[in-house]
Amino acid sequence: MKTVLITGGTGGIGTALVKAFVNKGYHAFVTHTHKTKEILDSWLSENALSLNDVTFLPLDLNNRNEVELQLSALLEKANIDVLINNAGITSDSTFLKMKPEQWDNVVNTNLTSLFSVTQPIARSMVENGFGRIINISSINGLKGQFGQCNYAAAKAGIIGFSKSLAQELALKGVSVNVIAPGYTMTPMVESMREDILEKIKGNIPTKQLVLLDDLAKAALMVAESGMSLTGETISVNGGQYMY
Repeated sequence: MKTVLITGGTGGIGTALVKAFVNKGYHAFVTHTHKTKEILDSWLSENALSLNDVTFLPLDLNNRNEVELQLSALLEKANIDVLINNAGITSDSTFLKMKPEQWDNVVNTNLTSLFSVTQPIARSMVENGFGRIINISSINGLKGQFGQCNYAAAKAGIIGFSKSLAQELALKGVSVNVIAPGYTMTPMVESMREDILEKIKGNIPTKQLVLLDDLAKAALMVAESGMSLTGETISVNGGQYMY
């Protein structure tokens, strides 16, 4: 059975990714930040998943020692065919008012964690001669966003990281690509004020937020593509970034 490891797999985008890959026949290893068994059981039930489909990995992505220990133990028991670095947070503020901890928390979670997670898995993929690494960036990593210097910097850094790693692994059977979503129909976004949502939609040619299903299909396409697709940034944003 093919396998996928998805960081932040119980969030809005992560859940859509897990369901899409499981439905395609993958077993999903799903990281989460120490959620309780009750919360995880509820998540499984809500999404018509079971422990036959999913293995949970409690993991603080900002704790490098914990990441190293957990992934080393996992890789002794299983190969990872696809890695999706999806976990991310926001802590918005204009730059002149941004606190150092807001910068550190966002950059460490969204960008620095890619080093800790990707390095051991990439080594294993190289040994196996096959792997697909997909890093989730953002439209705001391409164009910037008022009040998100920390988030935009981290998401832009993901793109540079991915292009560089793609060059290093191109002859080793491992592709590295980026998906940059626009504003996506997650529960968090749906809870925004209606007037703000309408303003966002007004700047999107399709006049709608990105559908989770479309984003998941894009990830599956990348995961099942050959080595001709590597080092690319695929925008899934309803045409918002075409201009």
